[in-house]
Amino acid sequence: MSDTTTNGDMTTDPLGIPMPVGGGAQNDYPYTPPARDVYVAGKLTKYSGPGVVDANANFGLLDEAGNPTYYDLRNDPTQLYNQIGEQQLSVLIDILDRKGYRVDTGPQVISALSDLMEYANVMGRTWDVALRTMDQKFPDQAEKIAAPRYRVSAPADIRTVANEVAKRTLGRAFNDDEAERFVRSYQQAELGYQQATSGVIEQPASMDVAAEQFAQEVAPTEANAYKYLGAVDMLMKNLGAV
Repeated sequence: MSDTTTNGDMTTDPLGIPMPVGGGAQNDYPYTPPARDVYVAGKLTKYSGPGVVDANANFGLLDEAGNPTYYDLRNDPTQLYNQIGEQQLSVLIDILDRKGYRVDTGPQVISALSDLMEYANVMGRTWDVALRTMDQKFPDQAEKIAAPRYRVSAPADIRTVANEVAKRTLGRAFNDDEAERFVRSYQQAELGYQQATSGVIEQPASMDVAAEQFAQEVAPTEANAYKYLGAVDMLMKNLGAV
């Protein structure tokens, strides 16, 4: 009998840890996991194809076309870190800490989750199954694994620049919700750039450019109106100088 329950687009394991069902689709599958039990068309069978399988022998991740897929190591660790509850995150961090990972900061935890999800991809199992396997098979470590250190801009610095840009773009500063959303999105862009390990990686836009783009996206009507007023004001000044 299964201990796992499903609620909407989230699945919860016996520890109470939610597993995002979305996941990132991948075009290339560098993993060749071993055969594992999985339900296909309602029938339990051995499966050696791509994708991760959960503790109930169901596919844990599907791409946009409905095909089994793996964890997107660039986005899914951060998504899980942001979605998981405080108590469940504490359980997860405790296991990773015992296995030798440095998990003192958010970026360190995300880096450890990336390793965990890559291990899950290799196994062809969801990360919760991989975590249990890690906890059972790998000995606890006295020395800590040095996770990569990442640097993001301070929220206060981002807000200061963003509000100055917003005043030039919208005629007003960002409200608290808009400012918080921009801070999170810009820090995530900085973090994603530092976590990238292969391929051609585009550096994030400068803070003022990103803030201007964000302002135009979040309040396009205000941005266009303020731009129009600025043009009218310039025209009036030019006419007055004639």
